[in-house]
Amino acid sequence: MELDKFMNMTKAKIDNNCALGMYFNFFGDDDLYIYNISDINTIECEVTSL
Repeated sequence: MELDKFMNMTKAKIDNNCALGMYFNFFGDDDLYIYNISDINTIECEVTSL
């Protein structure tokens, strides 16, 4: 997940008083990853540049 996407979604969740924020990541035709942004452990995240 890109850091700017995570930060924007977190801000929108807070600004709009939403209880749940979901991120959907599609890979090709067969794979879908679904993340609840509230469950992401930001303390143990590592920022990398590709």
